[in-house]
Amino acid sequence: MITINTLAYDICYTARKIYQFLTKEFKKFDITPEQFIVLTTLFEQEGISQMDLALKLDKDKNIVKAIIDNLEKKGFLFKGENKIDKRACSLFVTEKSKKIIPILRECEKDIINTLMWNITLEESKVSSAILSKIRENTK
Repeated sequence: MITINTLAYDICYTARKIYQFLTKEFKKFDITPEQFIVLTTLFEQEGISQMDLALKLDKDKNIVKAIIDNLEKKGFLFKGENKIDKRACSLFVTEKSKKIIPILRECEKDIINTLMWNITLEESKVSSAILSKIRENTK
């Protein structure tokens, strides 16, 4: 029988191993897994504010600010005027990002294929449903 301690450890350990794998794969693009998520989100929804981005990603606004600052330094995004709220800025991806995002998405597909090797569609669906329930129980 699996205890919650074992299950919690397995989830955390697996998440850490996946994060390490993603970090290694994205390193050649000078990007971290978190930066990848921010970039792809902004690519799909350009012009949102930093606060809206933090809410959308369910991340702390200070962490999102640090990610945005790093991406801006690397030339992947820029801050523009927010026409709705003058105190905020809108976030936009650069041409550099528009060129690299399709490559990153192909890399992401390869990563997913590697991670899902020998896992059936049914196993994937069951695992996803269980993790979804666990997340819901944490609210």
